[in-house]
Amino acid sequence: MRVPAARCPGVIVDCSEDAVVIASLDGVITSWNAGAEQIYGYSADEAVGNHISMLLAPGLEDELTKLLERVARGERVSHLETTRRRKDGRIIDVSITTSPIRDGHGRIVGAATDTRDVTERKQHERELQRLAQATEHSTNAIVSWDRDLRVRHWSAGAERMYGFSAEEVLGLTLPELYALTDQTTELDAGIEAALARVLAGETLQLETSRLRKDYSTVDALVTLTPWRRDGQIVGMTTASVDITERNARAGARAAGAGGRARHRRGLVDRLRRTGTTLEPRRGEAVRLQRRRGDRASASRADFARQR
Repeated sequence: MRVPAARCPGVIVDCSEDAVVIASLDGVITSWNAGAEQIYGYSADEAVGNHISMLLAPGLEDELTKLLERVARGERVSHLETTRRRKDGRIIDVSITTSPIRDGHGRIVGAATDTRDVTERKQHERELQRLAQATEHSTNAIVSWDRDLRVRHWSAGAERMYGFSAEEVLGLTLPELYALTDQTTELDAGIEAALARVLAGETLQLETSRLRKDYSTVDALVTLTPWRRDGQIVGMTTASVDITERNARAGARAAGAGGRARHRRGLVDRLRRTGTTLEPRRGEAVRLQRRRGDRASASRADFARQR
């Protein structure tokens, strides 16, 4: 259990995995734990005695001033998401909670700041936001999944294709998504193998059928692509094209071709049962064509003599 910084700052500084920085009310650093070294890159010897403004990202001076003023009034500022600067100059996203420290007489004598590096989460959120903007008007269903196969992005095209809103599916796993339409929650071996290949770095394309929210069936051509961040595969993105109408047209053409073939086979069967063949009819057609040709030649000759 975490020990409150205001009651026992030494213990929390030593045991916390977050960056815990204790400063006086005028901003001078008085304590610096191992988590702070890890997140900010400065050793305790480099940080203690310096002003906490050394950690500020450009343009955030007013933020620090207001923060110290609130702590001096006895306020606790929780989960403020902002940015800070590391020793190497890199700007990181952080979530900070700052609490007043009181002495034995209850007087506020300093501030304890617990800082958590949320750079990866914020990058993830920005990526999803860019993806949402890029796919807002796409007719394709664009869905992003993390490595646990949880839905992290659900485009407007996915809402139109499958009928579920983003609010209904975000955070669900693939089996849980299947369960929304009473489909089996077990992934068959073929799907599991395909997903494993994508998460290993391959891009695949497959055709599948799924149930919409209204229980109608949609046929989809799905392209599965690894989702990379900083060179690491963190999940996958699927882009699905609705091919239901295309498959219906192909089925109709196949049915029509099959019907014509059945008609021809039926005709041949009837001729065979009556002992009739097609050859005499073909010969008759040839003789009729020749007679028509002869008549046409005679007509041209008569017309020439009249001239």
